[in-house]
Order: sequence, then C-alpha cells, then structure tokens
Amino acid sequence: MLGIVIGLAGTAGLIFGVFALLGLRDRTAWSSLLVVIGPALDAALTTWLLAWLGLGPVLSVLAGAMVGLASSLVIPTVLWPRRALVGRLAVRSLRARPKQAALLLVALVVTSSIVSSSLVVGDSLDATVGRQVDAVWTETDVVLSGRDPGTAQPILLEAGFIADVAAEAMALMDSDGAVMFDGIKATRALSTAIEGPTGRALPSVGWYAQEAVGNHPDPWPPLETRNGLTYATLGLLSNATGRHEAAITQELAEELEVDAGALLNLSWTAVEDGRVVRHRGVVHVHVVVPSDAGAAIGGLGQPALMTSMGSFEALAGEGASSLHLSARVPYEDRAAWNAVEDSLASVIDVAWTARMDGLVFEPASGALAVARESGLGRLEASLVNAFRDNLSTLSSGASMSELIQAPIEVLELNAHRSLVLADADITDLQWSGGALWHVGMAGAGFQIGGSGTPALWYVPEGELLDAYAIVDGTGWFGHENGLHVMWANLPSEGAARVSKDSVHALSADEVGLLAIEGNLSGLNVTRYVLSVVGEDPRPVYSHSVGLDVPDPLLNMVIEAEDNGTYLLFAEGLFGWQTHRLQVDAAGVQAWRMDDVAPSTSTGPKDKNASEGPGCDGTTGVVDGANMTLAWCAGSDRVVGWSLDTGEVVELRLPKAAEIDGLGRVPVLFLAVSGADGLAVGEDEVMLSGTFDVLNMTGSDEVWVAGTVPWTWGDSQRSRLNVSTANSSVNLTGVEELEQLILGVVHPNTAARLAGASEGDRSMVVIESRELSYDALLGAVEAWFDDMATLDSSGLGLTPVRVEAAEQAEASSGVLSGMFLVFGGFTIAAGVLLAVTVVVLLAEARRKELATLRAVGLTRADARSAALMEGLMIASVAGVLGGLLGVVLGRAVALGFTSAFSAVGATTFTFAWSWSSVVAGAVWGTVIAMTTLGASAQWSSRLDVLHALRGVRTRMPESLPWPVFVAVAAAFGLSGVAAVSLVFGGLDAPFARLRWLLIGDGLIIALSLIGLWVIPALRSTGGAKGAARIRNAPSRAAGTASLGLLVWSWWPEALDPIRAQTAFDEVSMLVLGLLQVLAGVIVLVTVIPRALRALAARGRSPRLVGRLALAHPVAQPFRTAVVMSMFAVTVFAVVVLGGYTTSFAAVSGDFVEESEGDFEILLSGSRSAPVEVGTDPATWGLAPQQVERIDAVAAVSRAVVVLDDGLNDPVPYVLRGADETFADHGGLPLHLWDEALGGTEEEVWSRVLTDDEWVILDASFGLEATTDGAAVGVLPLKLGQEFDLIAPSDPGTAKSVRVAGFLAQSSLAFSPGVWANQTLVEERYEGAITRVYVSVDASPPVFAEDPDEVDVPPGKAEEERRAAAGVSNALDEALADEGVLVTLIVDEILVIQALVLAILAIFQAYLALGLGVGLLGIGVVTARAVRDRTHVIGLLRAIGVSKQRIGQSLAGEVAWTGGLGLLVGALIGMMFHVRLHAALWADQGAELALPWSSALSVSLGGMVLVSIAVFGPIRSATRIAPAEALRSLE
Repeated sequence: MLGIVIGLAGTAGLIFGVFALLGLRDRTAWSSLLVVIGPALDAALTTWLLAWLGLGPVLSVLAGAMVGLASSLVIPTVLWPRRALVGRLAVRSLRARPKQAALLLVALVVTSSIVSSSLVVGDSLDATVGRQVDAVWTETDVVLSGRDPGTAQPILLEAGFIADVAAEAMALMDSDGAVMFDGIKATRALSTAIEGPTGRALPSVGWYAQEAVGNHPDPWPPLETRNGLTYATLGLLSNATGRHEAAITQELAEELEVDAGALLNLSWTAVEDGRVVRHRGVVHVHVVVPSDAGAAIGGLGQPALMTSMGSFEALAGEGASSLHLSARVPYEDRAAWNAVEDSLASVIDVAWTARMDGLVFEPASGALAVARESGLGRLEASLVNAFRDNLSTLSSGASMSELIQAPIEVLELNAHRSLVLADADITDLQWSGGALWHVGMAGAGFQIGGSGTPALWYVPEGELLDAYAIVDGTGWFGHENGLHVMWANLPSEGAARVSKDSVHALSADEVGLLAIEGNLSGLNVTRYVLSVVGEDPRPVYSHSVGLDVPDPLLNMVIEAEDNGTYLLFAEGLFGWQTHRLQVDAAGVQAWRMDDVAPSTSTGPKDKNASEGPGCDGTTGVVDGANMTLAWCAGSDRVVGWSLDTGEVVELRLPKAAEIDGLGRVPVLFLAVSGADGLAVGEDEVMLSGTFDVLNMTGSDEVWVAGTVPWTWGDSQRSRLNVSTANSSVNLTGVEELEQLILGVVHPNTAARLAGASEGDRSMVVIESRELSYDALLGAVEAWFDDMATLDSSGLGLTPVRVEAAEQAEASSGVLSGMFLVFGGFTIAAGVLLAVTVVVLLAEARRKELATLRAVGLTRADARSAALMEGLMIASVAGVLGGLLGVVLGRAVALGFTSAFSAVGATTFTFAWSWSSVVAGAVWGTVIAMTTLGASAQWSSRLDVLHALRGVRTRMPESLPWPVFVAVAAAFGLSGVAAVSLVFGGLDAPFARLRWLLIGDGLIIALSLIGLWVIPALRSTGGAKGAARIRNAPSRAAGTASLGLLVWSWWPEALDPIRAQTAFDEVSMLVLGLLQVLAGVIVLVTVIPRALRALAARGRSPRLVGRLALAHPVAQPFRTAVVMSMFAVTVFAVVVLGGYTTSFAAVSGDFVEESEGDFEILLSGSRSAPVEVGTDPATWGLAPQQVERIDAVAAVSRAVVVLDDGLNDPVPYVLRGADETFADHGGLPLHLWDEALGGTEEEVWSRVLTDDEWVILDASFGLEATTDGAAVGVLPLKLGQEFDLIAPSDPGTAKSVRVAGFLAQSSLAFSPGVWANQTLVEERYEGAITRVYVSVDASPPVFAEDPDEVDVPPGKAEEERRAAAGVSNALDEALADEGVLVTLIVDEILVIQALVLAILAIFQAYLALGLGVGLLGIGVVTARAVRDRTHVIGLLRAIGVSKQRIGQSLAGEVAWTGGLGLLVGALIGMMFHVRLHAALWADQGAELALPWSSALSVSLGGMVLVSIAVFGPIRSATRIAPAEALRSLE
C-alpha cells in the first residue's frame, strides 16, 4: 500500500516537472533531468515521511503532490536566471499589494478552516467516546463473555475454567518474546433495583464485582485513588464485619439520599429452571466514591454499586460473568487484535470442556451414554458424524447406538385423540357438559364427546390440586396459588385464572362457586358468579370466616345443604372439626357442630364403570354420548371399554409424566440407529406394549404430530402404519424413560417429529469389549473435550477498545461528513471569494503584466509567476486555516456541549489532532492551487496590445477551442449517464441524477452549438456578424442555464422515466447547486438583454439605474461570482431551515405515534423482565392513583431470525401483545391490509389473536437515499410471507404474513415485529419487558401532580399532568421491582430537542458562508470605487450630485448582493417543496415553507451588506472632481 501511495505522489511530481520543463528555454540534458526528476523525488520523499508519521494515504499523496508542484516552480529559479527573475517579480508583487494579498489569504483561510474544523468535530467525538471507554474499561483490552440465547442470562464461568485460561493466557508470548498480557481479572455484573432507608429507590443500577485471578498481575486502578480502596479491600471488610460491604458512587448516593453506613435493599431477577425468579439481598454502604478511576465501571457520572466477588457470589450465586484481560501493548486497530485473537482463542479451546458445553456422560448398564442437557438437548449432526468416524480410533471393538427422542403432542388412533390426560394418576372421572372430565393431583382437563377436542391444565409451579368442583360443563380448580376455571364448550380457551389466593375448599352450583380461600390465620369465604360463559367469573362478595382451623390442616371440605347453609369440615391431626356457615352478601355466621363428618363417599361414583379391564376401581363413568361405553382409570391411563363385550375400545394416555430427578417429561417416540437399530420403515411405527390391549394391525390409522413443530405453529400431522414386527428395543441409557416411550420409529421420522435437523441425535450409547468403563469414559470425554471450543461455547472474545474506537470512528466520520457537506457550501463561497480577488488582482495588474509580456516575458513565465505567488499565499492560508479550524471546532464543541447537557447526555469533549490541522492545510492548499492555477492559465493568455491601450479584450471572431471541448464534454456527460442508466436500470443508485444529467448535457451541448458554434461558422464578417459573435457566449450561457432550470423542475407527470426513478437527497443536493448557479447565470445574461430591449423601445431606466447596472453588466463574470457567493450560502440555509421545519412538524407527531392512547411505559429487559402483572391495584399505589389508570397492557420481547427466502436471514426483535393492547387502540399504523379491518383497532385485534399475521415497524419500509431500494431490516410488503426462526433452534420456522406497518416513529421508540403474545412467549421464550399504562382521558388532577409538563398536540394539559403524577407514584411504588418508569412523551421530546439543537448548530455553521459573501461584496465595492475614481470625477464634473453617486453605487450593491440573496432564497424554497414531497409528505407532514429562515437570512444579509459597503460608498461620494480628473493624467 505504501508503495502505491509513494508512486502516486511521485507520478504527480513527475507531471508537474514535465509541464515546468515545457515552458523553459535553453535546456540542457542534466538541467532538464533535474527539473523532471526533482519534483518527483521531492513528492515521493514527502509522502513517505508523512505516511511514516501516521498521516492517511490520501493526505500524504496530496501533500506530496503540492511539494512536487513547489519543487517544479523552485528548481527552475535556481538553474535559469530568467526564471529567477520571475520568482523575484512574484515576491515583489506580494509586497507591493499587501491588501489584495491579505484578501486572497482570507478567502483561502476560510476554505482550510472549514475542512479542519469538520475534522476537529470528529476528533472531539472520538475523544468523547474515548473518555467513556477509558473510564469504563480502564486497563481492559479484551473481554471474554457470553449470554445464553434462550434466557438472555450471562454464561457464568467456573473457577477452574478461569484458572486454566489465566495460566495459559498470561504465558502467551508475542513475536518479540514478550508476554502478550500483563493482567487478568474476573468480573461479575448484573442490573439490580436498589432501595434506600428513606424509601427512595432506583429500578435499574449496575452492580459490579471484580477479583484478581490467582497470583496474576492486577494493573487495574482502585475504586478510589485517594485511599486505595479496592474490591479486595471490600472483601476483607465484609469478612471482618459479617456484612456485605459495598462502595457506591456519588450519583447513586445523591439519588437515594444516603451516605456511608446506610443499608441498601437489592432486588434482581434470574432465570432458574426456565422460570424467572426474583432474589433479594442487603448490603452495607462502606464508602461513597466519585465515579472515576475503578468506580467508573458503569460509566462516567452513572450510579453504580460495587461489592467484593465474595459478597456477590453469596447473594447471587457463584461464577464470573466475564473475564477481563489487559494487553501489555494496547491494540491500535483491528489488525493488531487479529494477530493475537487466534492465540487467545486456542487457549479458550483447550480450557473449555464438553461438560461446560452441556454434555453429560453417564453409565448405562455397563455402557456409556452421552447426551446434552443444555438448549434443546440435541447432539448436532456434525458432532455425531465426527464421533462416529473416529470411534474406531478410540476403541477398535467399540459399538455405538444412536437414539432420537421425539416428544409427541398429538397421537390419534383411528381418529381418536389419545394424549389428553394431565396426570398419569387419575383420581376422578366425570361426564359434564358433553365432555369427559379427568382430574388428578397434578392437573385436570376434559375431552369433548369423550373422543374430540381435548383441553388440559396443569397446576402452576408444580403444585398439587387442593380442591375441585365440576358442574354443568364448568370446572373449578383450587390450589395453593389460586383458582382456575375451565368451560367444556370452550376447549381452546384453556383455564382462566380467577384469583391468586390459596384455595382450600370449593362448592359449586349452576350459577357460581363458593370458595374458602386465603391464609389459615385469616380465611375468607368468597362467592363467584358466572355471568357469561367464557368471561372471567367475578366475585360478588368476600367475607372473613372468623374461625380457627387446625394447623397443620390436612384437608378441608365444604358441602352445601338443602336449606342454603354450608357445612365446613377441617381435618387436623386429631380428626375433623365441623362448622355450619350461613353465607350471604351481608356477611358470614358460623356455628360449631360436634360429631359430624363429611358425607363424601370414598368409593367410585359408578362402581360398574370403574371395574373395566386394566383399571384399579378407583373411579369410572359411563360415556354420556354412548351409553354402552364406559371409562375407568388405570395406573397410568384411562380405558374406554364396552359394557356389552367387556373389551377395551379406546385408550387415553397422559401427555407427560413425572420422572424422579427429571420432573414432568413428555411422552415420546424413540428411534434407534447403529448397533441396536431396528428395521422400521420411515412410514411405520412399532407401538409399545401399552397399546397391546387394542390389538392394532397394519390397517389401523395412527396420526401423530411432534411437540416441537406443534409449538412452532406446524400443526401438520403425519400418518404412520402400525408395524407388526415383534422386536424388542434396547433401552440402554434411557431405562428411566421406558414408561414414556409410546413406540419406535425410523430415525428420519423421529427427527422430523422432533423438529430436528437431519442427523441430529438425542443421545449416543457406546459399548466397548476392550476397554473398561472408566477407560472408555476417559477416551470419549477427552475426544468431546477436543471438540468443545470457543465457537461452541456461546462465549466470545471482544476487543472492547478496538470496537469502541471503530464505533467512534464511524460516528465521528458521519458527523464530520455532515459538517463537510454543509461546510461545503461555505467552502464554495470561499472559493468564489478567492476567484473574485484573483480576478480583481488580474485586472489591477493587467497593464503591468502586458508590459512584462511586451519586453519578453513568456506565457509560461507569467503562469509560473502567478503560481509562485499563489503557492506562497496558499501555503500560508493552509496553515492558518488549519489552525483557525481548531478554534472553529472549539466553538462547535461548545454548541454540542450545550445541546447534550440540555437533554442530560454526556458532556461533549473537545479535542483536536495534528492530522486534522494538516488535513485542513493540505486540502485548503489543494483547493487554492486548483483555483489559482486556473486563473493563472486565464491571465497568462491576455491580449498584450489591448491591455497596454487599456481597452477590454474583444471576443475573437473565430471559435475558441474550449468551446469544442465544452461541447464534447457535455455530450460525453450525457453519453456516460445514458449508458450507466441503461445498464444499471431505473432502480440503480442515483438513477434520477443520471437521467437528469442526460438532459443537462444535451441542453448545454445544443445551446453551445445552436447559439455559438453555428452562428460563428455561418458568420460572413462585418459589424453585424462580429456583434453576433461577441454576444454568443452570453446567449449560449443564458439559454443553457434557463434550459437547466426548466429541465430540473419538469413535472413528473410529463416525464414517465423520471416518475419511475426514486428520489434521493444526493441527487437533489447536486441539482440544487446547479440550479443556484444556473439561476445566477440567467440573471447575469438575460437582464442585460432585457435592459437593451427596453432602451430600444425608449424605456431606458433613469440615470441612477443606468449607472447602477452599467458596471455589473460590463463585468458579467465578476457579478456572477459575487452573486453566487450569496446564493449558495442562502440556498443552504433555507434548505436546512426547511428540513428543520419539516422534522419539527413530523417529530411533533412522534408523541402520538409512539404512545397511542398510552402515556406511561414500565420497562425491563429479557434478563430482568417486568413482573408486576397488569392489575394496578397490586402495585402498591394509593387508591386515587389506581382510579386514574384506565388500561394496562403487557408486551413481551424475544429475539428471532427473520428469513424471507430471498435475502440473508437477519436477527431482530419480536414483540408480543395481547387483546388488552388492541382494545386500547395499540399503536398508530402507517399502512395496513384493509382486508383485515377497516380501522387500526380491528387490525391490531386480528393480529394479536391470530398467529398468522404480524405488524412491522417502519424500518422494513425504509428506502435508500441513492436508489429508493429497501434498506431496512428486510424489504417486506403487505401480505408478504416470511419466517420467524428461534436462534436456539434454527431447524424450525413459523411462517407469518405482514398485516401492516407502524408509523415512522417506531424506528426509534417501538422497533420490532409485533405478534400474538402467546406465540412470542410460548414458542420464542419471550419475556415481558414492557407494560404500557394509560391514564383516563378526563382524570382528576391532584395538588401533588407536576405543574410544568410538556403538552404536545393530541392530549389535554390535565391528562398530561395526571400522567406525570401517576408516573411519579409508579416510580416510587415499583422501584423495588427493578422496573423503569418513564413518561413516553419525555423520552420523545428529549430526542427531538437534541436533533433540533444539532440542526441549529449546522445552520450557525452555514452562517460563515454569509460572512464570506459580505467580505466579497465589500471587496468588490471598494475595488469598484477605486477603479472608477476618474469616472466618478467626470460624473461630478458634469453635474451628477453626491447623492446620486451614492445611490448608483448602492443600487449596484443591491443588484449584485440582493439578487444573489433572492436567487438563493427562491431556489431554496423550490428545493424545499420537492424535498417535502419526496421525504415528508408520505409521513403526513403538511407543507410549511421556511419563511422565517428565508426572510431572516435575506433581510439580515441585506442589512449586513449595507454595513459592509457603507464605508466604500461614503468615500466615493467624497471624491472631489478635481482630484478625480487629476487621476487621468
């Protein structure tokens, strides 16, 4: 790379040397060689030096090229006396005209300073991020950590693994023989809620602990540098005091209003056995420390809690969540890290074992069984295949059996659902409401008609059933954690929870239920009434029973009596205790009854039905739909048998069974391959002995569906034929699962039913005739240890500093780029000012240069003199501009600091680097030399005779060659654009720009040909022909510019190709600048023709008007340049002002779009879900606060992979909501499928009750700014189907379709795929991370509610105040639950304010261009007064008053500056209209023209212009006629 850079710079120097040689006379071989080679060597050496110093390749090449240019100018001055004289003339010219040189210097300084300041802003952003990175990571360079994809919990690292990694990592050496790492540390972190002794609490605070590993170095700073407090010190203090000693940051102490010595209550969540469990603990504040040094681990200025690792593990369990390593030499970039990564990864590979990967190795009847406990419990096909291939190397006599377990959801035998039982031990069977009900201690359920749709319910949290009652198809089930109800006519509804209080006894009737519930010390009797089947029963009254019951309570029964009273029986250790209860809405009366026992019979209700074949006689019932069929319970089944023949007709089996040590395990099919494989076809099943009583044959139908695919939404069933082969299955390794195995199938069938990939296995069993079990275990485990690597562990090595630097560089690059884009307008103004000054200097030195040319100075000499002079000024300007850019960057940094501080963000840190200063200097010099080089070439071609006579150079009657170049270039532009458009298509990037450039090129070429080339070729001479030739450039330029304006604004309705191309900001920006320049040219060229036409008709303007327009018309180029300075800057200011106005209008709707009818958001995370429920009455709020809440909706979150089958799958957020969310309106939609509903509420209701549909956020509809192509997550459209895939199980997928898109604000505030909550939680392990809270639309306002609240459109101030009051109450009530409470409106307005503040900074940045324009108009006016001193004297001599002289000059300024301002404002307005139509109209924003920006910049510009030219105009009016006339002498 370095060679290419040096070569490019050397080539540039060589080119400069060749051009320098062409302009020299009296050349010799050695001097010619030196002139050619010298610049190339100088450029190459400069580039090498700058690259060695760390400057980027582009800047190094440009700087080298400038040095090469300087060398090509300096070397000839040493070797040629003539060129030495030219050099002295250049230096003398600068000394003779210091004011003009200073003006040129100022113009060029502006260009350099803009570039430099833009890069300094990027440096400052780098420093801001770097300061945070240094504070958080201190000495950490690499972090080893990971998260379990299923639970989102950190993977905890075992102490042995940490020790092994530390020992090997700290021994790693680099290529120089030095150690790679100089420190290693174990870290534990989690988010916890903290409550102080005053009741103040924070819902989410970082809790950290660190400890050194063994005796390895620990270079990390202490928690507090003043007293050297460390984590180890906290551990010693905890051991000494017997408390968990903690250090907290000052920010946390201030929030909780605590100090050293206080006790803090902690509350955090963890996922245990698939359930989210909340834990609590207490720590003692030992010290309050500043949030710097080691205490800034949570970020500068952030609340944080630090304890020793011992305290952390005592409270939250053992293990470190990450391992931090400190590199001896910090990594400068990704390449440096890549050189180390493989070595460190190899260390992890060796230390990570198969057992850490979730594999288990257990004896199985003398054999060795290998399985996986983590994830879905599968051994991947690649792992099994590799082990199978290497088995012979472990033991030549070993054999392996491969087992696949396929949990079964549906098993239909001859069209009857068989897996319907909630418990293997059935205690009661009943027929009620047209369904067969079954009850067990673990759960209950029913089956419609005895053989139809089933419904199951398990007692929550593995508890046992305490009471039940089934009446008229309604089943009531009570347990320690509450009461549930089921309806026979609503099997799809499952069981609904009625209450959460412990239930002890139930008595049901046709209209409701009487329940004895609550704690034993305070029992209540509650009456529930069924209003509508399917709706949750409501309690009509609840009273305290007021009785003392036995403790412990063995059993409780309540029986209804005929007279309306109830008998309550409570059994204790010494028998039954009986009371008679009179219960009604008024209360409860109780009387003690002696010697009364429950009348409940201990035998089966239908003895005959219960004594069927294979039954135990405990319970039975006759089928209500078929009186010849009876049902009875066996040890692990329910048998359907014929009362006529006594034969078994049907079987009902449990879907799961309790296995000691394993819990509730689903029934399954088994497949065996390998040594003990069975010959079962892919369409066959060998049923277990359980089904022998059915005497099934090959003609019987068996339909089956696997649990995993069923859970994933695949309800397709597979038909299998019953295999009659009489083979036994070797159950080695799965003996304990024998009662769960329904049958044996082919491995491919089992994989399909298990939702597994082909080749996956649940277990492998290895037997060896040569090795003992211990030897076999050692060999097999060692092999699997070798296969367990960093890639399989779920862990990752992260170079935290390198990644932070890359992110900062990307962010700073974007920010710097934005400043360069907007600063580009100011750069353009600076360049135009430089051109103005150069033109003025060239005109002032016209006679001088002509004299030198007359005495022998060649064009090459004149060009060299101009370049030398320009290079000296440009070099100084580059350096000064680079340094000035630092000052300007500082001003911008202050603006960002103010903007960030206003929204509570991190303070913006100002910083700069020499590379940014050098970049500004180099780019400024390059731009300056490009401008000056062009002007030098132009000034060197002056007509010597005309210049000596002091008359203007006339346009030659022959065609200048640049005209043909311009025509060829214009046609070439059109041709290239046309070819690229044809091959790229209308969807290609910048397609609209290409199409417009085709027209632009043709317009320019045809204008030149028609108005210049053809008239010149047809000219026959004479005065008329000469006049036509002289006016040709003006006519051609004016016509071309007018054509460009018309073509740019041509309506899409009349241009089908333009209508098919997408809008993009880049194209519009380029075209906007072209329109500004075209508008200026039209004014400069068309107005003179209009004035001449008026004069011809006798309507010439008054004297003042003629005097005001005479000079601008006579100097069109200078006039156009000055106008452009104003027009470009004003255009940018107006466009940015319009963008700001539109953003403010659109973002004003963000509040309504983001909150809908909700105002408050309770939020958590997948690792710390929101577990407060949806009943605000249970949140600890005051009753008056609860009454102001009218809706609560929980939203679940999961992570899935999206796959549309056309693009690469991408991970994304999946959110799930329920009908409550839909009933309250959900969130506003931008677009939806009207077939799903006519209103947003109907669409939300459909989506949240139908697994087939989802709603997407606005990112799926994003279009690129270059070609309009979709650049969001996936390019999805309404109705399009795509798959949702769980990262933990990529082999299965759920197909969904797009129902609609959320509004634009969803990008920032509610991103994700929104779906049915049940789908998200059950299939994708979603957790509730958001709870939306709505306040009543007309709530009462309390005195303690905040007075000052933001009131954006959509909701009244009273509602906003009430929402703020409820939010404050929730914040206090739920802080201990780890819930973050926010007002949605506040979050949105903070972001809106930050964006608007940044846009305001950009507008201020653009004001520099206006200052440049003011300087330019002042220079031109002053120069005009000086050049026209004698003209002014003549006018005064013939009677023109001072007032009219002043008015004419003011009119000239108004014409030049005023029209420039007007053109910029007008075209900026038109550009804004197009920008609004393309960007904002579809988002519902009304068109609002930026009148304030346009008027303020126009009127303000005119005022400043007046101030700038006041001095020169005043001096002009004071010129005495005699003095002016003497200037003619």
